[in-house]
Amino acid sequence: MKYPDHVDEVVSYCSDLGHFNHPVSLFEQGLGLEDAHIDIFTELGILYTNHVPAKVMEHCKVFFSKLNVSKVVRACERARLHARLFSPVAYLYICRTRSSTMLLRL
Repeated sequence: MKYPDHVDEVVSYCSDLGHFNHPVSLFEQGLGLEDAHIDIFTELGILYTNHVPAKVMEHCKVFFSKLNVSKVVRACERARLHARLFSPVAYLYICRTRSSTMLLRL
C-alpha cells in the first residue's frame, strides 16, 4: 500500500466489522516499501495506540521522521498512553523539540 487515498476508508470499514488485525497487518506490510506515504506510518501508529499499545513506543522510535507527530500524540492522549512514566507522547515531544532546535540553529 503506497498511496494513502483509501487509508481512512480501509480503517473505518474494518473497524465497523470489528476486524482490527487486518488493517494493522496491511499497514505493517506497507512499511517495507521505500516510498510508502507518511499517512500509512501515522495511521499505523494510531491503530497501535488503540489496539496494540505495546508496539506504540517502538513504532515512534523507529519511524519518528515519517510520522505526523500531532496526530499520533492526540491518539496517544485519547488512549491515555501519556500517563506512563516514559510515554510515547513524551518521546515524540522531545524528538520534535530537538528537530525544531536543530533547524533553528541552521
